[in-house]
Amino acid sequence: MSESFPVGIGTPQVLGLVDVIKENGGSMGIAELGDEAEVDADSLLPMLDICSLLKLVSIREGTITLTNLGERVNSRNFSKKIGEELARIEPFKAIIAELRKGKIKGTNKLVAMLEGKGITHYGKDKEGIAELKRMLTQWGVRSKLLAYDPEHDVWSV
Repeated sequence: MSESFPVGIGTPQVLGLVDVIKENGGSMGIAELGDEAEVDADSLLPMLDICSLLKLVSIREGTITLTNLGERVNSRNFSKKIGEELARIEPFKAIIAELRKGKIKGTNKLVAMLEGKGITHYGKDKEGIAELKRMLTQWGVRSKLLAYDPEHDVWSV
């Protein structure tokens, strides 16, 4: 599993996956989950990475099992419940630490800071920066870990 948060996966996809596992008694095989959720392996693996990073599931020997947190999350409380987990995962951890130093930064500067810390898989090109911004907005802002001013491209905590 990844140690940095995968891009391109949104909260609805993760909630949908958790719901499918709940509907199947809280535990199921990876192949069965892919079939039931109608998700191909290329999409399923990053979704499972996120679920694992957020401690919503445990994965052992091809079986995915909801954790206590995974059993408790739903569409109403998802953002609140995942905030604590997000804060310990890169790139959120590094960004929050930097912003708490009082150095409010734009997205390009955040990318440069992440690259300086060896967190490079988000990309410095226009597409990579846009994807990082979408991820930070959807996950970080939605969970209230981050705030974003799009007019001035300024991030804060």
